[in-house]
Amino acid sequence: AIHQSSETADCIASKLVDAALDASCVLEFRFWTAQAKDAVAAMPTSQALPLFQHLARVIAAAFHTDRRWREQLLASLAEATAPLKA
Repeated sequence: AIHQSSETADCIASKLVDAALDASCVLEFRFWTAQAKDAVAAMPTSQALPLFQHLARVIAAAFHTDRRWREQLLASLAEATAPLKA
């Protein structure tokens, strides 16, 4: 039997970020951004922080994506990586 989650959490989050960067409309972008944020938020901080640093570089280099979308995606992932404690 093949285990369904054979892909690593890092790999899944990266694919979700790629999907957000390649979105063709705002609704699609928001959907993939939310999925990526949830995937990163589910990780332990020790795993999420280095992944965020990697994804931040990927997002910064994605010049085919609108700057505002890239900023929004980065902000969402940063929030998921280090949620503010009340």
